[in-house]
Amino acid sequence: MNTDIKDFEEKTHCFKKIIESLNLPKAKETVVFDASLKGLSIPYYLQDRMGYKKIYSINDSPKIQNRHIVLLSTDQKLETIISNHKSDLFIALSPPFLFEHTFESVYAISKNLNVGGKLIISTYPDLYDEKGQDILGIFSNLIDIPIKEKLHRQHLTLQNALSNIFKNISSEEVLVKASKEDIIELFNLDLFYKNLFYNDIKNLLDNDIIFEQVIFEASDLTLLWHIIYGHKF
Repeated sequence: MNTDIKDFEEKTHCFKKIIESLNLPKAKETVVFDASLKGLSIPYYLQDRMGYKKIYSINDSPKIQNRHIVLLSTDQKLETIISNHKSDLFIALSPPFLFEHTFESVYAISKNLNVGGKLIISTYPDLYDEKGQDILGIFSNLIDIPIKEKLHRQHLTLQNALSNIFKNISSEEVLVKASKEDIIELFNLDLFYKNLFYNDIKNLLDNDIIFEQVIFEASDLTLLWHIIYGHKF
């Protein structure tokens, strides 16, 4: 069964942990556009931590009593919602494959950002145990599906597309500790699951079982999230 992304974030605070390591603009007047699709956890945390005066958030949560957070309905295409608003900081903390139409999404982000604006986008996590073993690589070999290659290719496609429009595009890694149960739930998120775990629907259950075995046999797991930064000049 797939995990709901909002429920996952409220339970694990995985993406809040990423925020704690990010180089965020300090000015409280910064207008933020949050495309993370994680309910209210991310906008609330950004407002509490940084004191931003206005945060747009693509969100289907009920109306809230917070004058700093503006909820945007999800009843339009993601790219349309992004294009129709302006911000100084565009942030999307999500599993990979959020931007299904890469070049259309990059154009929308360009329209969204004001000159001088900053973008921060998470793409995917590598997964290592305390011995430095590449857990996703081990899993890829066991099920004969190129999980690692798919994730890395998606990251490079987005980074290269952003480099065509934005300046100073760079990538860095953020370490996040997580329990084995949380990691299994993370990879059960729909954006991971439907794009990574099977090449044949008949293999789906077997792959689930193998993934859980690989995770529970490992020790002291760490997620290494890949983050893309950039500016609009």
